[in-house]
Amino acid sequence: MLFRSSLDEIAPDHWNALVPEDSPILQHQFLTALERTGCVIPDTGWEPHHLAIYHADHLLAAAPCYLKYHSYGEYIFDWDWAHAYQQAGLNYYPKILLAIPFTPITGKRLLIHPDADMQLAGAALLTAARELAAETSASSIHSLFTTPEDNAILKTAGFTPRHSNQFHWQNHGYRNFKDFLAALNSKRRKNILRERHSM
Repeated sequence: MLFRSSLDEIAPDHWNALVPEDSPILQHQFLTALERTGCVIPDTGWEPHHLAIYHADHLLAAAPCYLKYHSYGEYIFDWDWAHAYQQAGLNYYPKILLAIPFTPITGKRLLIHPDADMQLAGAALLTAARELAAETSASSIHSLFTTPEDNAILKTAGFTPRHSNQFHWQNHGYRNFKDFLAALNSKRRKNILRERHSM
């Protein structure tokens, strides 16, 4: 297993072979663009340490992984945890983060080749994350916006789930804002219009 300080160190076709077709934000091109443009670099508090597990020359499993020095750009708020660590005289940062930077979209975080054993490969990735945490004196390991499949692997490996809520607005055929308002009851419609006028 290896830790990669840049996704450029992993061949794009090897990485993308592990990415589900419906996940453009996991594509090598997207993640390397964040690194190459300076959005995701140690100076911004996002130090890449991507996990990669090979068999011979074949990438069997990988995970987008970052050593974080703050909690910005995650869309999960753990400031209370950081404060509790500080009050106890401990360092919460750095922490290990398996996530897509600046992207609160649920998706795979444990990327596993279709021919690999999902449980074994997932366990190997999480062992690598624990080794990285030990090497870097990270306080904890977090995996954000995960799928049920990843959650099952995380749970088997002894990770504790953290539950949060997301609210999603759906367009039910509204052609414009007026159509949306027309679908609401009078009280809600008036409240929204009042709020918009006060801005």
